[in-house]
Amino acid sequence: MAWAAGLRSFLLYINKFVSHIPWWLLIAIVFVLTLKICKKVTKAVLYSLMLFVIGAMGLWSYMNMTIAIVLTSVVLSLLIGFPIGVLISASKHADSVVKPILDMMQTMPAFVYLIPAVMLLGLGNVPAVIATTIYALPPIIRLTNHGIKQVDAEVVEAAEAFGSTKWQMLIKVQIPQALPTIMAG
Repeated sequence: MAWAAGLRSFLLYINKFVSHIPWWLLIAIVFVLTLKICKKVTKAVLYSLMLFVIGAMGLWSYMNMTIAIVLTSVVLSLLIGFPIGVLISASKHADSVVKPILDMMQTMPAFVYLIPAVMLLGLGNVPAVIATTIYALPPIIRLTNHGIKQVDAEVVEAAEAFGSTKWQMLIKVQIPQALPTIMAG
């Protein structure tokens, strides 16, 4: 399967990028980001120490592959989920069709998606990326849809009054207004 080979090469490219980050730099980045976000030195030291322990146990390459799988799944989820969320926000019929599918995807455990992927592609990282992507799609689609639908009617009306096309309204009004909700996905 050509798409599986493409997905595998993309995953290996991300893994190569992540693997080139020196261990001390990654620990420093985690320390600084934790300090900026949580504003607690104890958490920053704890998270940095946990990363150091992963390296001390000889599991650094496995952690890098896990990070690469997660980053690949995030990219795929955004590339698939964001356009679907935008499309179903424009149509009530599409929303009513997609909603039960998303409900099913969210209620099933991730290993349920992993079994058919392993049967089709064999063991490896590509089935893990597929299962993780399928599991991550519903929140992105739902929150993109919800964010665009929750844009103030007055703002949309003002954009229409100024002669915005539907495309301009989506790109310049609705998506920027919905961005905090979309980013939660």
